[in-house]
Amino acid sequence: MPDRPAPLAPFPPGRREVANSEVPDGIPTRPQGDVPVIVRVVWTDGSEEWRPARAVRWTRGHVMVAWRDDPADPRTERHTWLRAGDVARSVSWFVPPERAAGGSAAGAPGVGASTGDVARHGRPA
Repeated sequence: MPDRPAPLAPFPPGRREVANSEVPDGIPTRPQGDVPVIVRVVWTDGSEEWRPARAVRWTRGHVMVAWRDDPADPRTERHTWLRAGDVARSVSWFVPPERAAGGSAAGAPGVGASTGDVARHGRPA
């Protein structure tokens, strides 16, 4: 009897899922790069965060990003598609101290200034 690959392990209990993930209509079949980015992630529990990630594929309106929930454990790596507006190469806004304790940075000055660079230019800016 031939050896079969082991089935994929289910997601660990308590793993949060990304609510603002959106798969584009046309998906590039090969990785296009490994560009450091900052992404806006909205979780299914309603919380939101900006976190470092890597852009690995992109279209005009979407970017596939990857990050590890535990940087020391490669098994925790996630890949998800986000809208280009949720991905930036850099940010120029400042989170005031009163918002740093869990408030959203949405609407802060300069939020949209550097978002979407990867998809808008067809390559990382």
